[in-house]
Amino acid sequence: DDDARRTASVAKAYGARATRAVAHGALQVFGGIAFTDEHPAHRFLRRIVVRGGQFGSAEEHERELGRALADVEVTT
Repeated sequence: DDDARRTASVAKAYGARATRAVAHGALQVFGGIAFTDEHPAHRFLRRIVVRGGQFGSAEEHERELGRALADVEVTT
């Protein structure tokens, strides 16, 4: 159960940061060619930002992983 929680935390933290970086990059590219609100990338970025906090933010999961690693280090 603990391994599954850690794996889910790693996936959530990585996925949240990666999707936000990709969406921001896409918006910069499309903004550079004068497509912003009209382009679907803008809606995707808004969804990513809003849903990024669902099930905990990347920061919360990283803190949880850090605490788990600190507990393992102390007990061994």
